[in-house]
Amino acid sequence: MSNKVLHTSQSGVAGGLPPVVMVGDARISAIIAEALTKLNVPVETDPLCATIQGEYVFGRDSRVILADGTQLIPYPIQDPLLEGRFKALLPESSNHMITSMGVGYGKGFSKENVEAAHSSAQALHIPAIQASCCIEGGNCFITQSGAIVGVHSVVLSLIALEEQGCFQEEEIQRKAREIEFPDPRFLRMARNSALYAEKRPFDEKLLCARGYSPVRDEISKRWGGETGFRSLMASPLAESAGQKYCAAAKILQAKWELTLNSMAKELGVSNDKLAIVDQNEFHIDMEMALGPDDLLFVHDANGANTLLESLTERARRAGTQAFSYYNKFHQSSIKNCAREFKTTQKNLPKLTSLGLRVITLPASYSCETEKVNFINGLFIKTKEGSIFLTNGACRRANVFVEEFTNSLRGYKIQPIFFDELQEVLTRNHGGLHCLTWTRPVSNEEALDPSKKTQ
Repeated sequence: MSNKVLHTSQSGVAGGLPPVVMVGDARISAIIAEALTKLNVPVETDPLCATIQGEYVFGRDSRVILADGTQLIPYPIQDPLLEGRFKALLPESSNHMITSMGVGYGKGFSKENVEAAHSSAQALHIPAIQASCCIEGGNCFITQSGAIVGVHSVVLSLIALEEQGCFQEEEIQRKAREIEFPDPRFLRMARNSALYAEKRPFDEKLLCARGYSPVRDEISKRWGGETGFRSLMASPLAESAGQKYCAAAKILQAKWELTLNSMAKELGVSNDKLAIVDQNEFHIDMEMALGPDDLLFVHDANGANTLLESLTERARRAGTQAFSYYNKFHQSSIKNCAREFKTTQKNLPKLTSLGLRVITLPASYSCETEKVNFINGLFIKTKEGSIFLTNGACRRANVFVEEFTNSLRGYKIQPIFFDELQEVLTRNHGGLHCLTWTRPVSNEEALDPSKKTQ
């Protein structure tokens, strides 16, 4: 499971200067550049915009930027039926992802995006490594002492390592024999993997089908359709599962442990400094943000729900039109708040074990028609202090903006909101952090800013 270094020419890093912010859309790039001119923060359009088809390029997901500046580019999984295998291996904490129509990962590891990321790194003289694992940049934070990775990336990496034939059968069997009884998580994975193995032949037929196919009728008959099948995978384990799936679960647990070893090695951290966290969102950068000096800001679902409850009640009593606006967010929050809070509480010990100072604050609000998310932003240190670039919101959501701004004030961090990005967030489920990544200013650029490495 060794890494292959593809590009090794590295420009020198100019110390003390803000990084170059690479933005995955020319129009948004110009807007951000105008706002940052006075702060002397350079902004460029992501080169991937010239090679990848689409309205926006979420370039962060095609790379993890390691501590030394090297870009770790995820393995491009080839399986055309990845979603089924992926959902079969998700933990119970991701049941909301299993039962939803959406997937729990981005497009950062598509073949097109991976190839473009390598080309971009080469053009910018940034060292890049082709990973064996599959970790999207939006699902990983590199801290001063370790790394935070969402559990979905462990699932993707296990599938990637299987696809490449990286697991040695003798080693897997040896590790499996050392396990007296598998963790219940892996019994569930084994059960769901067996379920999906039965369904996969039907999915393979649907791949080739055009229009109506009797295969869909068979899926409905056997499992109650796609919805019924997803509900089955999210269901609790039967008492007989321990005996029925024990052997398969031990194999999965062994592979999981070896996957974590590979991830830690590729990320350049020790195993005990690799914090694997459960996910409320498809990427962890939709619910947490790594700030300066190892400050970690995490969305507080309870705090957001309390605020929404107060706003909704006040608007109801006043009989204003704001009631319907706040209420739609509040109803969505009521549905998800308990689950999201539970996940955050479970993650906190893992995060603090990395020496992080964890700050919880209300930073995300969503309903069927609108998303407001301030946590999906980018921290930058300047000579004047720390700034936080993030998604803005419509005028009716100003109270959310004020709440977030007040929460940051005690940490001497100045937020800069870009209202244009709320539409991007609502339509594409990705905001400013997804749309950007940073690279260091080279010595050549520091001496002469007109000399671009592009």
